[in-house]
Amino acid sequence: MRSEWESTPTTESRLEVDIPGLEKKEDVTIKIGNDNVLSISGTINMANEVKDDHMYTQERFTGRFDRSIRLPARVAAEKEAKATYKNGVLEIRMLKLDDQEKGLKQIDVEFH
Repeated sequence: MRSEWESTPTTESRLEVDIPGLEKKEDVTIKIGNDNVLSISGTINMANEVKDDHMYTQERFTGRFDRSIRLPARVAAEKEAKATYKNGVLEIRMLKLDDQEKGLKQIDVEFH
């Protein structure tokens, strides 16, 4: 799972993670803990079927994934965080914080 962290000099941070094969928002869960660790987990169910006059193939991939990333900057986790998924890329935008939030927060994903 390739990931890329970008932090602006102002107040926003952005994380992009490649997760091809997600079909619906219930397939992925994103949480930020009070230890400033972002956890991404979920399930991928991919099927590829090819039919023509001379060939028939079918490939399936099913599996769970779990990734934890220690964030280099403290971020707001509740209303200020936003996640979108498009074309196999999960993008999470978060606001930086001066004081670390308490508790584990879940981030909802907008699915396109």
